[in-house]
Amino acid sequence: MPGFIAIIQGLRDRNSVPAEILRGTVASAAVIQTGQPNEAAGVAATRRALAPLSGYPASAALWETEILPARVAAYRPEYLDELLARGEFLWFGAGKEMVAFAAAVDFEAFEP
Repeated sequence: MPGFIAIIQGLRDRNSVPAEILRGTVASAAVIQTGQPNEAAGVAATRRALAPLSGYPASAALWETEILPARVAAYRPEYLDELLARGEFLWFGAGKEMVAFAAAVDFEAFEP
C-alpha cells in the first residue's frame, strides 16, 4: 500500500530516474537533454504536484524543502512563485505557520 500511495502522490526516489521521464511527459525531453528541467517544464511539474495536494495544510517551510522537491525533479522555488503570480494557485493560512494551496478555480471550496 505505501508504494501505491507514493505513486499516486507523484513521489520519486531522489536518486532514481525523475518521475517525468517514467511518465513519458513532454518535460522528460528537457530533462534528458540537459539533465535539468527547463523553466516551463518545472512549472508544469509543480502544477501537477500541487493538484492532488489541494487544500492539504503543511508547515510553510516544508512545502519548498520537502513536499515539492520530493515530487518535482530539480524543484526550484521560482516554479511555485510563477504559479502564484499567474493566479493559477492561491495559498491560504491553515493554522499557526501552516499553509495550503488550492487551484484558483477550487479556492471557494476552502473559504471559511
